[in-house]
Amino acid sequence: MAEKKKKKDITKTFSVKTLRTGFERFTGELSKNLRGVNRGTRGIKRARQNKGK
Repeated sequence: MAEKKKKKDITKTFSVKTLRTGFERFTGELSKNLRGVNRGTRGIKRARQNKGK
C-alpha cells in the first residue's frame, strides 16, 4: 500500500493573520486545516468586537 502523503500544514507557511484575511477564498485548501483558527470571516469580526468585553 502506498503511504498516504501528509498534507503540509499551511499555518507554518503563512501567518494566521494572512490566512484569516480570506486567503482561503482562492486556495480552498486552508479552511480545512484552519478549522479552529478561522470559522469564516464573520466569526473573526465577531471575536474582534468581543475582545474588550
